[in-house]
Amino acid sequence: MSPMNSDSRGSFGNRNARPASRRDTARVESRAGSRSTDRVDGRPGKPDTARVRRAASDRRWRVTVVAPALEFNGLTLYTLTLVRALLEMGNAVQLLAPRGPLHHSLGGLDVQVIPLPPARQKLGFFGWRKLRAAVESFGPDVLHAVSPDLDLPGVRLADALERSLCVTIHGIKTHELPKVEDTDFDGYIACDAAVRERLVNDCLLPRRLVTQIGLAVSPMRAPEEAHVMDPRATPAVGMLGPLEDSVGFGAFLDAAGRIGNKSNDTIFTILGDGPRRSEVRKMAEDRGLLQRVVLVDRLFDYSLAWRPFDIIYVDTRQPAAGMMLLSAMAFGLPVVATEGGAVFELVEDGVDGLLVHRDDAEGLAQRFMLLIDNHQERLRMGRAAYERVEQEFSPQSMALALMDTYAALVAGEPLPLRGEGAQGPRRPTRSIK
Repeated sequence: MSPMNSDSRGSFGNRNARPASRRDTARVESRAGSRSTDRVDGRPGKPDTARVRRAASDRRWRVTVVAPALEFNGLTLYTLTLVRALLEMGNAVQLLAPRGPLHHSLGGLDVQVIPLPPARQKLGFFGWRKLRAAVESFGPDVLHAVSPDLDLPGVRLADALERSLCVTIHGIKTHELPKVEDTDFDGYIACDAAVRERLVNDCLLPRRLVTQIGLAVSPMRAPEEAHVMDPRATPAVGMLGPLEDSVGFGAFLDAAGRIGNKSNDTIFTILGDGPRRSEVRKMAEDRGLLQRVVLVDRLFDYSLAWRPFDIIYVDTRQPAAGMMLLSAMAFGLPVVATEGGAVFELVEDGVDGLLVHRDDAEGLAQRFMLLIDNHQERLRMGRAAYERVEQEFSPQSMALALMDTYAALVAGEPLPLRGEGAQGPRRPTRSIK
């Protein structure tokens, strides 16, 4: 038996052999319990607010970010935005993540990258010692996990180094949420109001350990009027994201088949990789769509992934789907998205995007045709999406909210009830047109 296996913890997520007091949790809980969780409301008689806010804005943080493999998905897009935003605010960042096709996206950034073993592969005794030494040498003030994946070493490193550990939660599915009354993390950052409510009401986490910081993305490219309005240009519709079990591709393929009879020059593309790749290809073959639907597994440069397309379709059942939505909007592209999750906070149906019921091929085809046939509407919607990203989803605001959260976390204060980067009140759920 290897030295690593002789440890009763086995993998990073096993808590069986933890010491009775992990990190400084007892100190954090005792201090936090004596303070009001309303301290961030800015009400009179809350002197802690100003002190913590000053600490957040004046201090530069050393943050170790722990992430899954950098594949082409929403979690990776969130990771890249998080790293860049923290760096732009003058913080030092160390990234721990298994290698993936988007690893090269970190090129040119002043970030210390420590590659982890592939998912589900144990690090081993000497590998663990080397990793711990690298993180200890970096000297993080706080560790930030981008998902509650206990197969990654965030929890074990936080225990070993006695550092605070927070985690971002992106969705409300069972595998995306921590377990009930979870104690693995010291702070929980919800990406939207629905997630925050689930953390408090369903996962039964103390409100002082939960905050909300909205997603962010940098505006990349405004829509080009000459291209969008060119009647000779062949419209390209893209479905982007991982080919996973939770994502339905049948509706997209069926919609492509329906549109084929009305617009023979439209190009459809599915860009992604994953366990359902062969199944998706067979679905296209069975429908006779291999000449109409292009299947792309990998790209050399994923920074160009959005550029060939005129319309983007996002199935919001994929992990961290909000980041896929925002990334398309940042390129000035009109988005057609399935209902669910935070989509009602990110897209206003008919204004800066279109919504459709899940697995509704006929409804999806109608929305595609609206944008394919109406160049002016496609341009207007793309511009509205781009402008909304510019105005409401600033990475700098997200970084400031994170720094505020880090300050409260390390000081043992209750986390802010709302981070400065949150998008404001949740939009009312609207009927899909």
